[in-house]
Amino acid sequence: DLFARSDFVLCRGWFHQLLGENDKARLDYDLALTLASDAGSLKQQAIALSYRGSLFSFQGLPAKGLRDLMRSLHIYDALALSSWYGKVQLEIAATYRRMGLLGPAHRLLDELEMQLQPNSDPDIFYELYRQKAMVANGMEQFQAAIDELDKATAQHNELTPVEKGLLQLDRAEALLGLARYPEAMVQLEQAGVVFKSDIDPLFHSYWHLLMAQGGIMAGEYASALRHLAMAEPTLLREDNQRFLIKTTWLRSQAFEGIGKTGEALAELHRYVALKRVFEQEMQDQSTSWVRGEFELARQEGE
Repeated sequence: DLFARSDFVLCRGWFHQLLGENDKARLDYDLALTLASDAGSLKQQAIALSYRGSLFSFQGLPAKGLRDLMRSLHIYDALALSSWYGKVQLEIAATYRRMGLLGPAHRLLDELEMQLQPNSDPDIFYELYRQKAMVANGMEQFQAAIDELDKATAQHNELTPVEKGLLQLDRAEALLGLARYPEAMVQLEQAGVVFKSDIDPLFHSYWHLLMAQGGIMAGEYASALRHLAMAEPTLLREDNQRFLIKTTWLRSQAFEGIGKTGEALAELHRYVALKRVFEQEMQDQSTSWVRGEFELARQEGE
């Protein structure tokens, strides 16, 4: 049963991704796509493409991610599967956000909100408002982020621990941006119970980053450095450049706080170098994506 095998390896790939085993996840998504194609299931192909595209996006390969996500989007559109179409639009918006294209991400999310029917799946609305909150945090519109998180919370009578924990992390980031340290720490203490290192290594590292940010705000610089040291190994293993950039910036502030000017300056230089490389990579990826779309359009025209 090719369809069942495709579904199985897709599920296995998702668990590999949750464990941070991204290479294994990608191989499973590749296999799921091949099996779905052999089975002749367009919907299953679209699902596999969306999973693989999201993984590429998360790994800092947005051009590859967008290519898969757009292919998935076109299939769902052809099959008139509007709810699935909306889910892929959310992933495309997330890819724009990770590329630093906050304006396009914001516009796409606003368009999707206008398209959704009031009786649409609450899960889509939950993710929509959470994505809008993350974009608002990225634009330093922290109160707007909190407002969107309130909307996300209202989508379910009872959130799962992970759903609640994700909102708590995003809310903590917004509260820290507003210098509301005590409220932020309440959110982080609760989220820390959910995101253990053996459950979700990446969000566990993100929790450490926010704890470090709070520690710096409170003048607890040694504690902040310990949190950064615990966050960094996973970020290096997964090559998460966005979070590594944040790590170096926070470490520079912590070193400055304890009077280690030389170390602070060294981290600041590293921060500038990492950010420059990341921005260049994102620009190259954007160019690659546009060229790929033109080439695809040309081939379709022929």
